[in-house]
Amino acid sequence: MIFLKQFLFLSSFMLVVHTVYGEPFDKIVAVVDNEIILQSDIEEFEQMYKDQAGFSQLTEAARKRQILDKLIDDKILYAIAQQDTALQVMPEEIDSRASMHLERLMQENGGENRFATVLKQTNGMSVQEFKEKIKVQFREQILKQKLQEKYLGQTEPSHLEVQEFFDIYKDSLPVLKNNYKMSHFELSVNANRNLVKKSFKTCDSIITLINKGVAFKHLAEKLSDDPSGENGGDLGFIKKGLLDPSFEKAAFRLSVGEISRRPVRSKFGFHVIKVTAKRDVEIKVSHILIRIIPTEEDTIRTISFLDSLRVVALRDTNFHKIASMFSEDKKTKENGGDLGWFTEAALLPEYKAIVDTLPESDITHPILLNGKYHLFRLDKQLAERKLTLKDDWNQISMIAKNYIMSEKLAEFLKGWRKKVHIQDLSAVND
Repeated sequence: MIFLKQFLFLSSFMLVVHTVYGEPFDKIVAVVDNEIILQSDIEEFEQMYKDQAGFSQLTEAARKRQILDKLIDDKILYAIAQQDTALQVMPEEIDSRASMHLERLMQENGGENRFATVLKQTNGMSVQEFKEKIKVQFREQILKQKLQEKYLGQTEPSHLEVQEFFDIYKDSLPVLKNNYKMSHFELSVNANRNLVKKSFKTCDSIITLINKGVAFKHLAEKLSDDPSGENGGDLGFIKKGLLDPSFEKAAFRLSVGEISRRPVRSKFGFHVIKVTAKRDVEIKVSHILIRIIPTEEDTIRTISFLDSLRVVALRDTNFHKIASMFSEDKKTKENGGDLGWFTEAALLPEYKAIVDTLPESDITHPILLNGKYHLFRLDKQLAERKLTLKDDWNQISMIAKNYIMSEKLAEFLKGWRKKVHIQDLSAVND
């Protein structure tokens, strides 16, 4: 059953957090190595997945049996991972994940003070005690993840494997509720030519001063528009792919001690770049930035242009053609600005606000998001929708990957079961 396969693989990465709300005093249903499984564990997972297609149609006994088998497999993974001395988990990694998880729980539960109060009332523990508790769980989670990565790898399914998976299981894939298909195009507010020329000349004059013997560090501290100017423009060691492409391309061409001969343009402005060291695939870089800051008139001009494009798109219903011509979003430009399908539950708050007020086939007025102006179009809205290869290839590919890897994991588990002590104390049978 496809549900079980996905459940087995995906749940092995889950952090079991029911102990956050207190140690349960209930029946032990199984012991795996030195780990116990409680009746409350089964009930919790049953409640979590009660509405899943396929799972909800099983008898109560069959549901409990599937969950117990999964929990046993999960404990087997942990037992084998503990035996594998090649698997190492650094304390910093555990602490980092626990801190992120704790921060999210605080945000979801009214902030740190409110969370601490509820935690004390329900568990009698402090936030720090709670963190230490979940660090133990995160260590288990990370170990199991590393074990699966070691034996299963991260191989992506081929195009044919995804197609075959869909052909076999398409009727078992979930039906998505409250769906929205959206398109957009985006434009930056670009500074006028006079501002660009002025910034270029300022940057070029800095290069002239450096060539005359003025210290790079001194000029960076006095003139750079980047916070790094306080440290003489030092950005430290960088690898390719971490900074603006134009900046990186120019920087990696320079030799140690060399300074760019002409201002280098990036999305932030113009730079004077100096390479101070190299090691392996990294370079140590300092820079002086002269920003190009658009004026209010530049913003008004951009909004006015988008408004005119909106009028044309509404009149001629050629939004996607306009997006392919003018949008700066490289990921969607070639597809006419198509953003694909979203379920209501998956929408970010800013997108939720858009679809709540936008009729189908209508286009928003210019909206500022993440420093750029956008026009959004609600292409289609459906109460229910089945996954299709055309619209949901990435999602289906991920499900197929999980299924294939769970099949591989099941084979390993057959062998690992013989290496771990398992005591099934339950009365759960099909």
